[in-house]
Amino acid sequence: MSRRGGGSGASAPLIQAAAQMSIALAAAPAFARSSVVVPYTIGEVWPAAIRFLRVDRNYRVREKDEPAGYVLFDLPENKRTYRGALEMVKTTDDEGRVATQLTCSITDLPRRYETTLLDQLASKVSEERGPPPAHRPPVAGDPPPKEDRPENKPDPKPEPKPDEGDLSQLPKPPTWGPK
Repeated sequence: MSRRGGGSGASAPLIQAAAQMSIALAAAPAFARSSVVVPYTIGEVWPAAIRFLRVDRNYRVREKDEPAGYVLFDLPENKRTYRGALEMVKTTDDEGRVATQLTCSITDLPRRYETTLLDQLASKVSEERGPPPAHRPPVAGDPPPKEDRPENKPDPKPEPKPDEGDLSQLPKPPTWGPK
């Protein structure tokens, strides 16, 4: 099979376009997400989070939806504005209390910005609400605590079958050898 002069020139732009596309995709921003769990209900965390973003940090809140549990905001940093999102999800903490998981993501900024923001927000909520509530007894409809969940319980010992009888009453085998 022979090549003609125009064939190799037509594939060069395709290769160049593919190389540019792979560079563009490799340089795409990574969307990190940082989370923290606070031992307060979403109803207690929501107003503190809005005040924290609007008043304490002076960020512009672009959109908020309390029933869905999210806030979209703009974070000004070094003469540039970055988009951020704060999500709130109902959960339970390690002690079985009703809690809120706060998840923050800020595009194009290092993860430390997210973790710092979450730590400051958790401190504000704790400062405003006081110490977390003590462990409360479960209410009907609550998920069982982690240690009471079926997947965390050890398997029960099987009962001996009626035809096996009690093997502990059998005589001991004789021992051989010098005493």
